[in-house]
Amino acid sequence: MKPTNKLFAFVPIIVLAAAFATIGLGHLVHPSWVGEQPETAGYVQKAFGLITDAPHATAELFYSTLENVIILLVGFSWGKYRWNQEHKKFDAEHNIDHE
Repeated sequence: MKPTNKLFAFVPIIVLAAAFATIGLGHLVHPSWVGEQPETAGYVQKAFGLITDAPHATAELFYSTLENVIILLVGFSWGKYRWNQEHKKFDAEHNIDHE
């Protein structure tokens, strides 16, 4: 395996392991902070509660995935359109004819 392939394989695994370890330690240290918190809770408690609230985390993950897919599709489509326009312009300027 090439070093760059190892990097692409191990970095996401390390990031996920660190995130799960942090959430797991939070569960051990402050089990009362797990899940959605009342309005009277502090900022850190509410933030940790939202991160560990399974329905909320799942909804955020779904929304983020959907948003990224839409942005990538729009960006890819626009880029492909622009690439074709530039290619046609280049061909016209240099008298290139594709069969």
